Amino acid sequence: MKTNKAILSLLCLFLLFDSGCAYFNAFYLAKRNFRDGEFERGKNEGISNQTSNKNYREAVKWAREVIAEYPDSKYVDDSMYIISLSQYYQKNYTMARSQLDELLRTFPESEYREEAKYYKALSYIGLEQYENAILVLDDLIKTDDSDMKSQAGLAYAEIAELNERWDGLLEAAETVLGMKPGRNEFIKACIYKGEALYNLERYEECVEVLEPLEDFGKMDIDSKVNYTIRLAQSQAQLESYDKALSLLSVLESKGEFMPYHDELSLEKGFIYELQGDDELAAETYTLMAADYPDSVAADDAWYRVGVITLKDLSLANDARQSFEKVGQQPPNVTAPYYVDAKQKIANIDSLNAHLSRIKEYEGDIEKITKTRFSLGGLYMFMFDRPDSAAGQYQTILRDAPGTEFAIMSDFYIRRFSAMEDGQIDEATERAVAEEIITEYPSSDFAVTLRNYIGVTDNTPHVIALQKAEDARNSGASWEEYLPLYQEVADNYPESRSAYQARLNLAYYYEHDAGDSEKSVEIYRELADETPSFISEMYVETARDKIRYLEEEPALLEEIRTYIADFDMRREESPNETQAADNIAVAVIDSPEKGLTGFQRIRARNARIRSRYYSD
Repeated sequence: MKTNKAILSLLCLFLLFDSGCAYFNAFYLAKRNFRDGEFERGKNEGISNQTSNKNYREAVKWAREVIAEYPDSKYVDDSMYIISLSQYYQKNYTMARSQLDELLRTFPESEYREEAKYYKALSYIGLEQYENAILVLDDLIKTDDSDMKSQAGLAYAEIAELNERWDGLLEAAETVLGMKPGRNEFIKACIYKGEALYNLERYEECVEVLEPLEDFGKMDIDSKVNYTIRLAQSQAQLESYDKALSLLSVLESKGEFMPYHDELSLEKGFIYELQGDDELAAETYTLMAADYPDSVAADDAWYRVGVITLKDLSLANDARQSFEKVGQQPPNVTAPYYVDAKQKIANIDSLNAHLSRIKEYEGDIEKITKTRFSLGGLYMFMFDRPDSAAGQYQTILRDAPGTEFAIMSDFYIRRFSAMEDGQIDEATERAVAEEIITEYPSSDFAVTLRNYIGVTDNTPHVIALQKAEDARNSGASWEEYLPLYQEVADNYPESRSAYQARLNLAYYYEHDAGDSEKSVEIYRELADETPSFISEMYVETARDKIRYLEEEPALLEEIRTYIADFDMRREESPNETQAADNIAVAVIDSPEKGLTGFQRIRARNARIRSRYYSD
């Protein structure tokens, strides 16, 4: 039979101009190019490269010729399948899915039906349309083909892994293993299960699942690297550091794993960190980054060097240099350390700025205190160094006792003292808050803490302000509630409520009482004050208002100029200006997209005119 088929193929090649064999020749070329593409991709660990993509493009060209020129031939569904997979392996997922849909619609009984559904699901995964992929897999999992059921189960696992749903990944992997899959599917399912157990911090179980794979013999290189790394990481988490390092060293010693040496070195550095040997970890990372300077692993290594160096805040600038070497995030790489490196650079710059300002403000206790408190927050929340933060807060208690900054510093010092293993529970934090409220009942920070723990604030100035707010919200006239706001400002002049009341007075005199002169007077008085911790927000708001009032005449004059220009142009070129009016109608409430030059100016002028004037 094989001999007869070979003879038939040769005859067809010699009879290219015969209509009966011409379509077979086109299909033969499509199939041969697809096979060559698969061979090249296989040599590259299953990843398409330039050579394989060229083969796939040729396969698509010839397969399309079969479909277009010989639509009644028996190779049309074969050609559709070749096109679909060729597009899929080139990562043209939308085109692949579309062609697979066409295959399933046109040939519902095709021998490729199940495979088409499977690759349709994979195409949806490639497009990150996971819900659509699951709908296809739900149908596919019902097949009687055990191999296809296993493949569908592994696709479920891939979706769970991509979404970091570790419980779902564990369930999917165990489901596949329960199907008694083939050898390759069994290995992949075990690796998925190990990944899930590792991320669920069930390290002993992860070792139990992955360790037997060491005796499984030959497997693809990618799978071998993945399971070995996860096994080594689990051993390290269980403090079996020598065994973990040995697993990685075995791979490094084999030439076939040379393309993975940067990743293996990176993993060794992680293990040294877990072991507590930061010096050896940093040295490992630095050497690897020097050997593979353009790799993603090198970026990760420089990030880790920065993190290790930053443990000593006196070396913050050295750490900054390491973070700068992380560089820009490459396309299609989602690793979080690229963003975190930039954040850490910003934090270090902020740290240096705070320290410089403290020296610059020498003798100005108010500015120094404010800067120290901000620096304490930076230490606490950006660098995770509550000990350094506590040092700043202690200095504030000593140098600026009785201030709001001192009260807040006292809270954070007590909170830090109550922490165990870097954590604090809700009950302990509430107890610390209640202590501060009891000791500083009239402080502004006590108000904040009362709101935080849900305690009603009965401070007199708060009650007085609420009375004024209630009067206005009840619908009373401004003659009734403005005096109530004034009482708060007069009776509690240093409280936050007083500053809030003054700002409200200015606003309501302008908008409710219609007394702009009185409103401006209040805004100016507030704007002229030196900002303090309590008043800063209100003073800055008043200053913004005064700046706006001062700039308003110039703004109005500019508007008048625009309108005058528009009117002049209208008189000079009525037809052209009417065209500009027509354009402007379409963009009255949106940017002048697509307009340039004089059209843009006229559209803007017409829009201004429509807002401020009506015919």
